[in-house]
Amino acid sequence: PETAGAGVEVRPARVGEATRARSARWHSANAHLAVPEAAISIYHDGTHRLLVPPEELAALLGDADLAAPTHGYRDCIYEEAHKVLELRLDTPEVVGAQMARARAEGHPAHGGLWELTVLIRRHTPAVAAFNEMWWAEIRRGSWRDQLSFPVVARRLGLKVAPLCSGGYADPH
Repeated sequence: PETAGAGVEVRPARVGEATRARSARWHSANAHLAVPEAAISIYHDGTHRLLVPPEELAALLGDADLAAPTHGYRDCIYEEAHKVLELRLDTPEVVGAQMARARAEGHPAHGGLWELTVLIRRHTPAVAAFNEMWWAEIRRGSWRDQLSFPVVARRLGLKVAPLCSGGYADPH
């Protein structure tokens, strides 16, 4: 690990799943296992360059349990699922079954959608439960984690603070 100042530690991801994408999702979903001693963690996937120090990002959490950038084009998992299928990023069987489960539990259309390039979270028991449930949904459903993130957050009643990507990150 390298230090980034003010008690901030940067740790590279380790590969542990069958594919790089699944490995990235493991780290995104399982911060409570990757850095169990942390009070707050920031997952950053490397598709964007951070424009502010990590401690400034952590402050954006406010009183929320989680913080992530809102999706730039859509606010609905069902529309995102359609796009995932259109781009052939996953199979109709997997995505269709996942969206059927979300509908069956009453997840609303236009209930929010996040780009999970950065995910800030508090390490609380409620967030650890979220992480476990979210990882189970990723493993059971699509590897496209933005399809399950809003469903699990809503299911557990966790507040997600929206981040505007223009203020904290810049594409490479």
